[in-house]
Amino acid sequence: MRAQGKDKPLVLNREFVKTAQQAIDSVYDFNYAASEKILKPWKEKYPHSPLWQFWKGLHVWWKMLPDLYNKSHDKELVFEFSKADYMCSRILSNDHQNLDALVIKAASNGFLARYYSNREEWLKCFQYGKQAMDALFLIQKIDPSIPDIKFGLGIYNYYTAYLPEEYPLLNKFSWILPEGDKEKGIKMLKTAADSSAFVRPESIYFLGRIYMTGEHQIPLAIKYFQILNRKYQHNAYYKMILAQIYYENEDYYRAMNLIDTSLSEAEKNPGPFTYALKEHMYSIKGLILFNFGETKKAIDFFKKTQQISKSSPEGVNRNDYLLAGYYLGRIYQGMKKDKLAQKYYGDVGKIHSDSKFVTLAKKSLDGLKKR
Repeated sequence: MRAQGKDKPLVLNREFVKTAQQAIDSVYDFNYAASEKILKPWKEKYPHSPLWQFWKGLHVWWKMLPDLYNKSHDKELVFEFSKADYMCSRILSNDHQNLDALVIKAASNGFLARYYSNREEWLKCFQYGKQAMDALFLIQKIDPSIPDIKFGLGIYNYYTAYLPEEYPLLNKFSWILPEGDKEKGIKMLKTAADSSAFVRPESIYFLGRIYMTGEHQIPLAIKYFQILNRKYQHNAYYKMILAQIYYENEDYYRAMNLIDTSLSEAEKNPGPFTYALKEHMYSIKGLILFNFGETKKAIDFFKKTQQISKSSPEGVNRNDYLLAGYYLGRIYQGMKKDKLAQKYYGDVGKIHSDSKFVTLAKKSLDGLKKR
């Protein structure tokens, strides 16, 4: 990376920010090769920037995220983002206000924190989250106008206000908790969603999550997830999330339309996560048909779900497999086919998992045996 005394930081270079936004859009639309082509002139001009190492980590992130049961990329992801952080730290040891290094350090540690939260390793999640926030607070002192820092600071402001409200027990520790501001946090996330170089889609995603679970403004939440689905049409992860949200909010028409469209596209243009997309879409379609009383059709989709699960990473431990098995048990129980019901309840109940469907299956099986 060139000394910032001579060259303007990339994060303040409008031409670079515009290019980075295009490259990020390509990554999130599952076209990593296109993103590298877009950034190639900048990479040739700034060959020592830690950005290129961060970009490798981002690529691995999208190898992992659409199917969290697949842990084959975990070590690679931690290595790539940790290496990016190390490169930033070396730069910062000589130039502690290097904005490019600080932004990449914050982003790399932020993704590592999210990775460890997905793996429920909370101590490491906290450690990497703190390193990300430390970098963000320093950037805020140097140049608070950089849109990318609004993402982390927005989440920080929102959740430090939201968590004590949601969990009153935390009020007892208010003396060690920072004072948050939900409205300020949302405003910051909206700024990042409009203008940041690297975290625009992540800002949109978290706005959707906040409006869904924190603010309980479902139409607004759906709006943000629809934006992601429209913008990144090849991204299976966003399709699965939106279909799930439609289902949970009983918008069955839009859920079925999205499911059928997504499955049709997956058949024509299969991608690396077609199996995960099909598995989840089949299970949601089975649930909708079950709710409509179309049990025979539901059976077909739940069996398709289990078939895909068995050939996927973690197999019968996958939540969609357990969901499908439990509902197959319910359907056969309703049809007075108790032996089949016991078979499916038993298959699910013997799995070592904290899924609620394991608990439900065991309870249903016990009820059947007592009849």
